[in-house]
Formats: sequence, structure tokens, C-alpha cells
Amino acid sequence: MREQSHSFILDGAEFVSSAPLDRPVEQPSDSLTDFADRPTARDGPGPEQKLVWASLVIAAALALILWPTATLSYVRTGLWVLFLVVSVIRGIAVFISAPPQILPPSLIRAGRLPIYSVIVPLYKEANMVKQMVRNLKALNYPQKAIDVIFAIEADDSQTLHALTKQRLPSWMRIIIAPPGSPQTKPRACNVALDQALGRLVVIYDAEDRPHPDQLIEAAYRFMAADEQLACLQAPLRILPGKGFWCRQFALEYAAHFETFLPALAKVGSAVPLGGTSNHLRVDTLRQLGG
Repeated sequence: MREQSHSFILDGAEFVSSAPLDRPVEQPSDSLTDFADRPTARDGPGPEQKLVWASLVIAAALALILWPTATLSYVRTGLWVLFLVVSVIRGIAVFISAPPQILPPSLIRAGRLPIYSVIVPLYKEANMVKQMVRNLKALNYPQKAIDVIFAIEADDSQTLHALTKQRLPSWMRIIIAPPGSPQTKPRACNVALDQALGRLVVIYDAEDRPHPDQLIEAAYRFMAADEQLACLQAPLRILPGKGFWCRQFALEYAAHFETFLPALAKVGSAVPLGGTSNHLRVDTLRQLGG
């Protein structure tokens, strides 16, 4: 089916979609078969990779047998050097990073906004469904411009039952990934991507509680930049618990997303993405193979 462009006016803003809004929801096929000639996780490690790992394991075993004291000493020294280098880099990041400018949503109320697809891959997470649906309903992006897709596996009847019990609104739908391998959330996201209606897409995990203005701010940032901006990483903030390790976990996330990643972006380095809250241009993502 050839894609068409649709637009409509809502609350003074114009919204644009690159696909028909009345596209039927079906149980899609395995989209990864379209990239059978490309390396994917389905292929597993190649012969060269297996040879390298086997050689390293054999070399490490021989070193421990022949020179146990010296080997452990070198390993310990190497780990300390690695830890020191990482600490220095993070220390530098504190001085060169700057928090991104907060953009008020009112700046784009009268602008040209895209349809936003939200993909939520779920597997054996029926207990998180009610909370996730509530969090998505709290988003400030106009509901007629949101396309929420819950991507679940064919053998996950519990999550499917939990979703159907919620009586999802018309802008939320369920897509069941067909049986296949590798049975992973990235594969489920690819299946959902084939059915996405938006020009922008974001991926959330079941336990996420996105800020209500996150979509509208991301849309503005994409609109304000050129086509070279293909992806935005929202900062992940862990709500600190009462225990010591819970607070350390929250501190680690804060240092990584609030300091280290902004520093990498400022110096023009590659920015590693987290596993959730990634905002992407749909066309670019499809061109890359998902």
C-alpha cells in the first residue's frame, strides 16, 4: 500500500501523518525477513568471532596455569587503570557539560506538529499494564496526534488479557508479533515499526513514567533542527528508594544522563543510547533497517 500524507487541524495546530489514519490493525508478518541478507542478531557470532573468543579463553587459561601470580597482578592493575580512566573522563564531563535548554511547550502550540507513534514492547509484564496505560494517558500531546502501539509476543496471553481489560482508547492499539527468532524486544519494535503511522517514534519500557511534556518538547526539537538530527535521548531519572544501593543506582543514572551524555554531545562525540525513551525520525529508522 502506498503511503500518503494526511493533515488536519486540532486546537489551532496542524498535524501531519505519513500514513492513512484508518489503516487496519492486523497481525503483521516477520519484518526481519526483509533483511535476510544483512547481519542480524539472528545469525549469531561468525566463525572469526568464535575463533577470537576461543583464542582469548585459551590464552587466559594458560596464563593462569603457568604464571598465576603475575597474571592476577596484571589483571588487577589493568582494572584499576580502566577505573581511573573512566573516573577522569567523568570528572572532565562535570566541567564541560551543560543541561539542555528547557523549551516551553507553548512555543509550538500553533506550529506544524507531526503524528507521534509510541511503541511499548511488552513481554510477561501483565502487572505493569495498568500503570503504563495510565502514564500514557497523562501525556500532554493531543490524543488525535498520538499512535500508541503495544507490541506483545504471540505466546504472552497474560499481557494480552491485561491490555484488553483496560478498554484502550482508539489511539492505543495492540500488535502481536508472530512467532520467530530471536524473540527479543528489538524484534517486536521492528514489527511495530512497520505499522507505525507517525513521522516520529519513541520507545518506552513498561515501567517508564514519561514526563507529560516529553513528546511535545521532542517534537519541537526535531522541528527546530535539520534532517541531520535523527534521534533524541531523553534523560532517564530513577526515583531513589530508601536503601543505600537504591540511592546509588539513582545517582549513577543522574551522573550518566545529566552530565556524561551532555558532555559527549557538546564535544560532538557518539552518544550511546539507553534502552528506552529514544525519540527517532521514522523515515531514517526505516532506512537503517529498523
